[in-house]
Amino acid sequence: MPESPIVYRRRPASSPSAPSANGSSSAAAETKQAGLAARTALRRGFWGSQHPMVHRTVIVATFLALTVVTDALAPTSDEASLLEAFIPRSVFRAVLITWVSASLFTYDPAYAYPYTLAFTVPLVTMYFAHLGCYHMVVLQVFGVIPALELVSPKNHFDLTREEENQLRSMRSFRYITWIWVPLQLAHIVWGMYVASAWGLSRSQLALLTASIGISTGGLGINFAHELIHKPTKLEKGLGRILLASVCYGSFYVEHLYGHHRHVSTPHDPASARYSESLYAFLPRTLVGSFRSACHIAAARCVKAGVPVLSLSNEVYSLLAVSAGMAACAWAIFGALGLGMFFGQSAVAILLLEIVNYIEHFGLARKPSDKYEGEFEPVTPIHSWNSTACITDLFLLNLQRHSHHHAKAGDRYQILHSYDDYEAPQMPTGYAGMMLLALVPPLWFAVMRPRVDALRERNLL
Repeated sequence: MPESPIVYRRRPASSPSAPSANGSSSAAAETKQAGLAARTALRRGFWGSQHPMVHRTVIVATFLALTVVTDALAPTSDEASLLEAFIPRSVFRAVLITWVSASLFTYDPAYAYPYTLAFTVPLVTMYFAHLGCYHMVVLQVFGVIPALELVSPKNHFDLTREEENQLRSMRSFRYITWIWVPLQLAHIVWGMYVASAWGLSRSQLALLTASIGISTGGLGINFAHELIHKPTKLEKGLGRILLASVCYGSFYVEHLYGHHRHVSTPHDPASARYSESLYAFLPRTLVGSFRSACHIAAARCVKAGVPVLSLSNEVYSLLAVSAGMAACAWAIFGALGLGMFFGQSAVAILLLEIVNYIEHFGLARKPSDKYEGEFEPVTPIHSWNSTACITDLFLLNLQRHSHHHAKAGDRYQILHSYDDYEAPQMPTGYAGMMLLALVPPLWFAVMRPRVDALRERNLL
């Protein structure tokens, strides 16, 4: 399928003066100086230089209030007392706030450390569970982040070609995606241990399962998505391990060889239609994506000359890995551990498919004028984007989705932003849009007018 071009843009700090007849060199110098000023302003801190102090104050106050209130509500237990002996709550709170504040205040595209914000989700889950609080991550991801996105600045910053070439080869960005793999596996094992050994109530077990699923699905599958698109065997292997740990290895096959080919067409089970609610989309995509993955994997086996019913079939091999993980969960942690393994997998898969729903809702490609049964090439118009800054850091710039579909192999640190005219924009970040999708009348009221506007421009 032909790839659409990427528009390289930079939002300048100020517009350079128009060149005069004999002043082209002076104009070039002014343009270079303006670009340098823009980069210097960013290096001083994206939040601090571009936006008022209230944004930073709101974020620190919110995280501080959240942790203080949670501390006050946390019951005293033997586990809490033991944990307090090693990491006092005041110390953990200070580290968390410093971590979040440093990542947001000093955001700089040239550095990888702000993207470590994703690591706070499993760490918060594990720490506060020891204090008897199992709701922290649910509140963090679907309460605090959507609220902050309403008042936080938008990230329109783009890289120049020179900066892109520099960042493309920086290994620090890769290390973050690699580190997530053992962290997620440890998180799942810890969750199975807690489920089997702590004697939790049903509500506590449900909240803990949801929290781990948010980590492994809302974040973990996104890390897997980043890894499986890369050319190295190491990264593809790490991505497959993450997908197997949530029982969704079929995503590897269907996404790479199905979704990216058929996106925004009737042939793609992961593209939501204009008239389709989330609750109509979910069963269609769950069944259709697995069926599509099986067909694609079988065709690949036939092409390679290997048996379809074998571990050479990528769908079956990853299902076997998931089955092995489930068997270990049963053998070591019993029925409750196995239930936790499957429960967090179900939450993870559900979150992924909700994200799929919002990413291409109503954006249908036109039939091709040249080839019967084919469709026009994918363009930036066929993916919803968002400039929500906080979610960008947690989700590795996944919200710059048009660039991803134009150049799927590009690493997350060099994905480009599009303005409203070049690509459709969601009103807020993924977390807020996922909540909106849960209420179809509100979703349709917000999103259908945006799709209609694209149709009026004859883009769909």
